[in-house]
Amino acid sequence: MSLNAGLPKSCLSRLLGAALLLPTVIVVVAAFGFLLKSLGDVTGAAVVLRVAQGTVVLWVLSLIGLLLAVAAKQACGGSACCDEDEEA
Repeated sequence: MSLNAGLPKSCLSRLLGAALLLPTVIVVVAAFGFLLKSLGDVTGAAVVLRVAQGTVVLWVLSLIGLLLAVAAKQACGGSACCDEDEEA
């Protein structure tokens, strides 16, 4: 992929989807972890809360990737080269 080729539209869609859906997943998983902790399953709660922490890391990485992807699209000038999927 050359520097002027831009980004595939599916890349932006996936990053935007991850940025919007991962906070919901984080809340649900963390709530389940706190539920396990209140029921007395400390080990299960620790594991589930670690999964929630990992999901937070994925969310932050997707936000950074989305920021870089939008910056790359703007650097391309927002022309049609950035809106087309790349042919393999």
